[in-house]
Amino acid sequence: MIGQIGESARKTIKVQSLNITVTIIYLLIIYLLFRLDDLNVKNILLVIICLYGTASILSYRLLRVRNIKSAEEETYSQMLGEYWAYCKPMIWLAVVGFLYAFADKWMLQKFGGAAQQGYFQIASQFAQISLLATVSILNIFWKEIAEARARGDQGRVANLYTKINRGLVMLSAVVAGLLLPWAKQIVAILLGPTYVDAWPVLAIMFLYPIHQSMGQIGGTMFMAGGDTQKYVVLSISLMMFTLPVSYLALAPSSGILIPGLGLGAIGMAGYMVLTGIVAVNIQAWVIARHNGWRFDWHYQAVGIPLMIALGYAVKLLVSLVWELDGVVWLELLIPVAVASFIYCGSVVLAVRALPWLIGMSIEELRMIFLQLRKGFWHVGA
Repeated sequence: MIGQIGESARKTIKVQSLNITVTIIYLLIIYLLFRLDDLNVKNILLVIICLYGTASILSYRLLRVRNIKSAEEETYSQMLGEYWAYCKPMIWLAVVGFLYAFADKWMLQKFGGAAQQGYFQIASQFAQISLLATVSILNIFWKEIAEARARGDQGRVANLYTKINRGLVMLSAVVAGLLLPWAKQIVAILLGPTYVDAWPVLAIMFLYPIHQSMGQIGGTMFMAGGDTQKYVVLSISLMMFTLPVSYLALAPSSGILIPGLGLGAIGMAGYMVLTGIVAVNIQAWVIARHNGWRFDWHYQAVGIPLMIALGYAVKLLVSLVWELDGVVWLELLIPVAVASFIYCGSVVLAVRALPWLIGMSIEELRMIFLQLRKGFWHVGA
């Protein structure tokens, strides 16, 4: 809430500085507890409560605006009434969302066991890397969309949505294309041989944030426009549609009244990716219909497979020179660095050839490259 208040006042730098400071302090405290051999769940929860509680109090001094006249009582009453009308539908979404998330995890634990639960949670945490850009820009996007809607500037709303949606989805696809081919090496090196069997789950989960970005952007479109009722109805309907699919993917194939496929963590990851693709595209279609736009989907069908294919092609090329399996992390540094360099160059060439993938024209992209070139020359000078 504090982050959104700060973003709404365009205090992005202060908000992000506060977030970074809290994160660094948290990591230092956790490291200290680890060194003192006192790291346990209870202490972690206490650290979270104290640290974020303190940060919330200090944020008042950081984000408050001085020299503003006190609002009249009627203004506060009106504001609270509008706030309640906006938030009331979200109560149902919070309840159903909690039950939905709990049911997913419970079924995986019940039908797959602790090992499958562990594999999925590890993969889910690694996959969040692809969402860093989306999380960072979402509140800014919310503010700009809300302001444009308040002015009745539908042209700016459409332009912002197209550019941000395509740009962040393709950025997540680029990160997935870079990491997905290396899923086995990532698990083997960072988690050890005990978890190496989890690499297929991680590979699948690297695809999940691509459309999760799209879903968060779509949700922000509804929220910024005040369409919370429509957002809640759509979200709950999609949850009710996907939950039976989760059951079929996780339930054992025998010994139960309604058998499933018994796929464990792989089934959970695959179900989340596939149903996520369907759900967010339904959401995007509703947004397009609501705003009178054309449903925008072609960039997904071209851009996402292209980035994944580039990632695998680069890894295959590197594997012709270096051995990639069964080696220590030091021996992977050079091939990974070379692969990353080639992959990034390939992505730049692909975007230059197909700028519409990120919602830009050739002229806009050319201007960006010119500005970057001038910046590099200025730094060099």
